[in-house]
Amino acid sequence: MRTRLVIVDDDEAVRSSVREAFREPRGQPVVEFSDGASAFAELPHIQPEAVILDIRMPRMDGLECLHRVRPLLPASRIILFTGLRWEDVAQAAISGRANGFVHKATGTEACLQRVIQRATPEDLLFPYTPLHGSAGPILPPLALEAASPSLSPREQQIVDLLARGHTNKEIAGELGLALQSLHNLLHRMRQRWHCRNSTELVART
Repeated sequence: MRTRLVIVDDDEAVRSSVREAFREPRGQPVVEFSDGASAFAELPHIQPEAVILDIRMPRMDGLECLHRVRPLLPASRIILFTGLRWEDVAQAAISGRANGFVHKATGTEACLQRVIQRATPEDLLFPYTPLHGSAGPILPPLALEAASPSLSPREQQIVDLLARGHTNKEIAGELGLALQSLHNLLHRMRQRWHCRNSTELVART
């Protein structure tokens, strides 16, 4: 039987909480790893339905593990489960094609609710974090539209660099653009895709 869930977290208490919540009443076995390096070595052989992935871990952090393992787990749902703020990891999470983000303060059940949804790696992120004492989306769910605008080669370069975490100044320098020209171009792109910021632009394109 295919493994449904892998939990990767260096905190034994977190792993235990997820393990017990998922086994009862669901009765499903949980595979556990305490660091990103061990998980990366074994996940391609396991091919789980879902992975709950902490970010701050020894040997290999969760974001590096996400980027390295995602091409090897095309059908797995990968949920980031961390105490870090969404805005601190948004670009790396999107470029690594994580399926979701859950803040640890929302608790185990909130994370498991994300795991058992039938999302696929092609879905866009539904980031969750504590908001006024409760869990809720801090960005609206984004749906792919059939008639999405197309990117020019230069715009694609900009989006790719944004996804890798480059600043506007770094992008302008690499592409030989004046910083103001880049700002103007990004403004027009956000208008075309109806985005509020660069993070949404990366997600929608």
